[in-house]
Amino acid sequence: MSLPAPGSPGFSALLFRHVLDHPALKDWAVNPSLFSTILLTLIAKNGGLIIDIDDYKNDKIVGVVRAMMESIFGLSVGHLSLSSSTYTEELPWKLFRSSSACISQFSTHAPESTKRPKHDLYSNMENKRDIYHHLDKDCIIIPQVLVLTGLESTASTVQMKLCEYLTKKRIEVHAGQGNGTLEDEVVRLCDFNPIVIWIRRNGADVPWWVIDHFMCVTSIQSSEISLPPSNIDLGAIIPQSYLVTLSLLLPYTHIHPPLAIHISNLFSAITCHPSLHSAITQRAVRAFPEYVRAHRLLVGDFALPDGFEIRLQEEQDGRARAMKDRRGTGGGVGGVHTWNVLAGEEPDINDLGGDCGRGEEELEDWYATPSNVQGVWKVCMTHRVRKRQDREQIMWLMKGSASVGMKKSRGRGVGKILDEILTTV
Repeated sequence: MSLPAPGSPGFSALLFRHVLDHPALKDWAVNPSLFSTILLTLIAKNGGLIIDIDDYKNDKIVGVVRAMMESIFGLSVGHLSLSSSTYTEELPWKLFRSSSACISQFSTHAPESTKRPKHDLYSNMENKRDIYHHLDKDCIIIPQVLVLTGLESTASTVQMKLCEYLTKKRIEVHAGQGNGTLEDEVVRLCDFNPIVIWIRRNGADVPWWVIDHFMCVTSIQSSEISLPPSNIDLGAIIPQSYLVTLSLLLPYTHIHPPLAIHISNLFSAITCHPSLHSAITQRAVRAFPEYVRAHRLLVGDFALPDGFEIRLQEEQDGRARAMKDRRGTGGGVGGVHTWNVLAGEEPDINDLGGDCGRGEEELEDWYATPSNVQGVWKVCMTHRVRKRQDREQIMWLMKGSASVGMKKSRGRGVGKILDEILTTV
């Protein structure tokens, strides 16, 4: 069974069936909710994913996520386990997957003080800092997917440093030279832009500025998932080129102006709701339409010209070359190649036909609908809102007595309020 063609009716169901029937999984029952949320995140590539768990069996969830990423999508995975005792200085080297060659190279030029066994916590911490200062960019591996556990328990300084890496999308690496002394160190910048999946303890209180880096959330019980077989085959049931094609089709998925206004009104309703605290930031406002488009792509039922993949890749390569040319008036930020986007022009799917298309046949563009907004509404918004305390709500009540308003608000969770907003606006 081959991968379903993008645009096929019932595309997401066909894709999931293809995954389940693949012999590489050894009849492993993949959780459909977790699979669909991860797929949305990989296609949109705009923000991370939070997986809320009610118990402390995060090792099981980590194993499942790792197996899904490596065997289904063929992506390399790194796991960063954090706790309240994690130091800020530990983060840089913990984010990498160091090879044995790097460790052996470090041992040849490291100071003698770092080779001796250390037993106390302070000395061990100094050893870790020294290893960080002698990391070599040529020996370290940056994972394509970073799984976080324990982030909710860390100090604010650790959370700030991690958010800094996610914002700048790069990490400073102090690579030792010569005898490894501080004077001989060279600071190198490593690109750092993995898909981040945070396995979070449900109900944990985390600052909004941490939440803002994650666009999707899903809740799962350990009893709802099954561990992968020990003999599962690693590979790529859904190759990266397939995911790239879906991502490149996002700009061709249009949003009508009335639907754009509807989305804006939904954001306003959340922000002004008397029962909710919210974190509807510019990052959320920009990213949410991308997830609406991704949901529309997964629904399918639209036509694509023959050979569209070739033309799509050519356009992507042309945009990449233009962005590299930051001098002159051609490419780069604000260059003439970007003026059409700034002016509101949207690409036409018929432009992907080229010489290998369907001749004079005109294909219809496909548009997102309110059902696509509904499909990603709670996935993208649940973690960005919190219920106000009854005492805080009194000053926000617009009509009726405070006691009546408080009675109505009791028993209504965040999910129910979001549903009410979606049906009312």
